[in-house]
Amino acid sequence: MRRAAVAVGCVLAGLAAGGIWGNPLIGGVGGLVVGLMLAAVSGRRAAPAPTPPVDPEVESRLEARIERVAQRERALEQHAGRLAAREQDLDRRATELEEAAAAVPEPEPELEPESEPKPEPEPDLEPSPPPVGGWRLDELEALTHERAEAGASPAQQREWSTYLFLLREHAHADGTLPTSFDQLVGDVFGPLPQRGG
Repeated sequence: MRRAAVAVGCVLAGLAAGGIWGNPLIGGVGGLVVGLMLAAVSGRRAAPAPTPPVDPEVESRLEARIERVAQRERALEQHAGRLAAREQDLDRRATELEEAAAAVPEPEPELEPESEPKPEPEPDLEPSPPPVGGWRLDELEALTHERAEAGASPAQQREWSTYLFLLREHAHADGTLPTSFDQLVGDVFGPLPQRGG
């Protein structure tokens, strides 16, 4: 139908233009323009393109996938609702605990009954003598010095020096070791000479 309208328009325009201007080429172009305008004015819309055939198996898989996605979305919405309810419950409990803590008065500190002050012991003017039988650090140093000159190994000398250094912490002010160290002194520095006394 469009083609017919275009053809008729071209012919009429060509005839009219040929008569008016005397040039068939100008008449043909004018006829073409008039024909296109007539086709546009009287034109029908073009029929829509036919839809491609749909594979029923693909369609059913697509529908199944859409249904699974919809189920997941519903499950997520339910889960989100449960989480929101749980959060509200926790907020409510926290508020209740804060209110309960604020309502409890702080306990008053207990006052201890005043007792008589204990008399301070009088300081001893003389330090108590160390127990008898303890070794003195200067005796042990002299002993290790004699043994070093007699040819003791350097490793043995280092061991003795280390023990003497560590034993200084436990010695009394006069350098005497408590008797509880007698066994250790015997094991490390032995054999020990007999002491008079």
